[in-house]
Amino acid sequence: MLEHELTHVREWHSVDKLLIQLLLVFGWINPILWLIKKELEMIHEFIADQKAVRDGDTAALASMLLTAIYPQQRTLLTHSFFFSPIKRRILMLTKNNHPRFSYFRRVVVLPIAFVIATLFAFRTESSTGHVALSKTYTVILDAGHGGEDPGAKGADAVSEAKITLAIVKKIEALNTNPSIRFVLTRSQNEFVPLQKRVQLANEVSADLILSVHVDNLPGKSTPTNDVYITKLSNHPAYAESKFIGSALVSKLQAKGMNADLKTRTANGIYVLDAPKAPAAIVMAGNIASEKQVEAMRSELYRSDLAEAILEVIEKYLQQKEQLKKNESIVSRVTEVEYTDEYGLKKTLKGGGRIMVHGHPIFSLNDFSYVKTLIDSITNNGKYKLDYSVDGQKVDKNAFFATKPADIRYAVFLPLSFQGLQNTKSDSWGKVDLITIRNSSRNNPKNKYSVQDIQIESIENVKDKPTVYVDGKKMDNVEALNSIDPNEIAMVKVLKGDNAVKKYGALAKERGVIEVM
Repeated sequence: MLEHELTHVREWHSVDKLLIQLLLVFGWINPILWLIKKELEMIHEFIADQKAVRDGDTAALASMLLTAIYPQQRTLLTHSFFFSPIKRRILMLTKNNHPRFSYFRRVVVLPIAFVIATLFAFRTESSTGHVALSKTYTVILDAGHGGEDPGAKGADAVSEAKITLAIVKKIEALNTNPSIRFVLTRSQNEFVPLQKRVQLANEVSADLILSVHVDNLPGKSTPTNDVYITKLSNHPAYAESKFIGSALVSKLQAKGMNADLKTRTANGIYVLDAPKAPAAIVMAGNIASEKQVEAMRSELYRSDLAEAILEVIEKYLQQKEQLKKNESIVSRVTEVEYTDEYGLKKTLKGGGRIMVHGHPIFSLNDFSYVKTLIDSITNNGKYKLDYSVDGQKVDKNAFFATKPADIRYAVFLPLSFQGLQNTKSDSWGKVDLITIRNSSRNNPKNKYSVQDIQIESIENVKDKPTVYVDGKKMDNVEALNSIDPNEIAMVKVLKGDNAVKKYGALAKERGVIEVM
């Protein structure tokens, strides 16, 4: 302890204290000076302690410091040891003074810090988890142009063919769903004729065709991500094409992209009009805009666009499975009678298929898809659509206020189906929700009476299905001819596991027709 005090004298610590006191006379209001004074006193103590333990008697000095501060046992409500300079002085006294050990600790920390920094540098790809599908679906990914046909060129000579190929490859790379098989019309910068692209889609029995192109709109800086579908309303996959196109537009708009559903009314588009499968073209951006070209070259933009397209593809295929997974109407309707909201009896003609409960396009399992379909029909408000629930006319808000759990099926009645193609009306037609509560065939208010029902190709089937009418098994299929079509409210076909679960193993091969 004597050596400690002599060190203060030899190092002229009193002079340091006088100088800081003089500074405090003029700058007493400055808190920084008070902190300097406090730390200066601690430095003096550290120096004196270090000189006092030169002979290695560290434990003795630490013990004397504690004895000097706490000369007797006292019980206090608070303990000031951790808030006093004593703790810092003892820590400094017991600090390891071996440079080799200190160096070793620093060397060990370096690889640990490197590993931690490396782990945090990796960013996992965002994933929503793939949708479970019952079988493998084939989707054609068509990169526009290629080879001797570079397509449009940007300001820095980048070609449409190069951009579209990079995007379709990104879609394929991000796919984690084993039930979706992508087939590319071209995997490198090569020229593939349009006829060969369509031929490939038909050969592999594609379930969907997705083509990627870019717009070339000089002078327009606004990003464009429009979606094109076939203009042929009589195309066998027109409804599905319109649905997938509308779903793509909704998803791209949700991501903040400027998207709209369009058709080329002049010459049409071969890759949309010629294939048997539903098809759509997605515009990746405007190649005439330098900012858009820069965006289309970035991995972030390509990933966002690819993820949006993948999500829509999965949900479309999931909805499509509802047709085979659940019950579905397979009857072909040549005439349908109904009573409109004004009490007038009308007859709908056309021979088209009424698609109701279980159909991927008109399924109400996901109400958001019904809204998407209605938006595509009305072109987001450009055309009118009459809404009704159980035959009663309602406004759009009341229509969508119906609980999905209360809905049994929906009937879409376009004017074209009614034989009114030349009408001057701006209404597309009518959509009617039939609820569980009011869907009884004995309720004339909402009954759609079938004048002529034909079970398709039933005569050519060797093992004809079993028929149940109102839960009662019929002797044969021909018994359907004895039923008054006006009394039929619904026809269902059960196949596979659904039929076996309800009617036994015999129904697995032959299937069951339910008439209610």
